[in-house]
Amino acid sequence: MTLTEWKQRIKAHRFAYIEAESLFYQIPFIQQLTTITDKDGYYKYKSLKEIGIDLEQQRSVIDGKAKKKINKYIQLHQRAERARKLAKQQMSQQKGGN
Repeated sequence: MTLTEWKQRIKAHRFAYIEAESLFYQIPFIQQLTTITDKDGYYKYKSLKEIGIDLEQQRSVIDGKAKKKINKYIQLHQRAERARKLAKQQMSQQKGGN
């Protein structure tokens, strides 16, 4: 076996380990998503990243392509969510003040 083949096998082993780890986390996470909601009826967690598990980042580190990627749609969603919460808070303050 050449050094290149050995490196490829190590990389494949590490990918397999991440896949096994993802199964380990996904089952309880999916169960949690189906049961835990906040007082408004929204799910408390929407992704594994929210609880500190970033499997895509781990894969990119193994591949040597680790770059910080910013998804504009995620940012827009987060802005909209903050705006919704702020509007709801302001509405509840107006109702309470009258």
